[in-house]
Amino acid sequence: EVEIGYVLASKHWRQGYATEAVGGLLKHIFSSRALPCAVHAFADAENVGSQKVLEKNGFVSVEETVMKRGVSRMHFVCTQPGTEA
Repeated sequence: EVEIGYVLASKHWRQGYATEAVGGLLKHIFSSRALPCAVHAFADAENVGSQKVLEKNGFVSVEETVMKRGVSRMHFVCTQPGTEA
C-alpha cells in the first residue's frame, strides 16, 4: 500500500496545483506498480479544500479519527480504476 501527502503554502491555495499534483502522483503510482494497490491520504477534518482535492482525484473518505489535542483527521483511500485493492 502507498500513502501520499502534500503541503502547499497558503498563497498557492485555490489555484489547482494540489489537484494536479495528486492526479500526477496517482497516474505514476498506478502505471508503475505491477499489482493493483490502494493509495491512502489523510486530511484535517477542518481542511475542506484538501478533502476536495482528494475527492476530485477519486479518493473516498473511509474514516474520521480524533487525534491528540482533539484534532480530527479524515482517512481517504483511492484504488486503481477497474480494480479492488
